[in-house]
Amino acid sequence: MDRALIVTGLEAAEDRIAIGARQISKQRDFVSQLEREGEDTTDATALLREMQRTQESHIAHRDRLREKLAGLKAAKGAKTDTPVSVHRTVPRRIT
Repeated sequence: MDRALIVTGLEAAEDRIAIGARQISKQRDFVSQLEREGEDTTDATALLREMQRTQESHIAHRDRLREKLAGLKAAKGAKTDTPVSVHRTVPRRIT
């Protein structure tokens, strides 16, 4: 997968996670409000659980993209690193 495509996907995933976190917070507040008012919270709680499952999916997707990006960086680093000699010789001064 192309690095630019991964970065774009990662940015989109981060946005979805941030939006999801705000929506989950609002839904929790709504469930709390319903509880305070003595209303039925069944549907609101079910929606909250679904939102949380979706958020977990978004987080897992983001983490997979991070792993792919890290793998590309590691592969690139392995290709460009200069091999290090195990035995280093020290130049001798001729007198």
